[in-house]
Amino acid sequence: LMLNFKKKCTYRLWYHSFSTLMKKALVTVGTTKFEELVRAVDSPAFAEVLRRQGFQELIIQTGTGRYLPRGLVPHGQQAHAQGLLVRHLNFTSSLPELMSSCSLIISHAGSGSIFEALTCTSSGTRLVVVPNPNLMDNHQAELSEHLAAMGHLVYAAPNTDALMAAVDTLPSVPRVPFKKGTANAIASHINDIVLQK
Repeated sequence: LMLNFKKKCTYRLWYHSFSTLMKKALVTVGTTKFEELVRAVDSPAFAEVLRRQGFQELIIQTGTGRYLPRGLVPHGQQAHAQGLLVRHLNFTSSLPELMSSCSLIISHAGSGSIFEALTCTSSGTRLVVVPNPNLMDNHQAELSEHLAAMGHLVYAAPNTDALMAAVDTLPSVPRVPFKKGTANAIASHINDIVLQK
């Protein structure tokens, strides 16, 4: 009995270590919907770019959108496609933990999601943000441009070609680690944008 217990514990430790070593990419739309982003990553061409960069898993968080991913694997299923383990989820209560286990996060450009990704991940985690062009005044684009100019992230349009290009450039673009004190400069920039309107 004791030997069997040790084998189970060893297996669990090995599996946990292996699953944390897998190179994962997370796509998140937060608590809203952003169907253009979900459609853009739900394609064999996009999955191939991830696979070429050594990713083994793609997690697509779909939020409240009506579009159900089916370009890689049917919605609600977890399966291999294009050399990646692909899974979908609508929401998760443990988004910070999920983000911290990923090497790449592709996120809508809501400020909450951006700062969550920047503060809960290691300096090796890459962040690509995608502003939603359908939002009024498109402050997301301005925030994304500012943070990209600071070197914290890369931003892209919500289409497959733009996202593939963004992911392809990541190895050659160094990431400047985000420091919590940086938020004051960003808040000041946001105030400037709002006052200009």
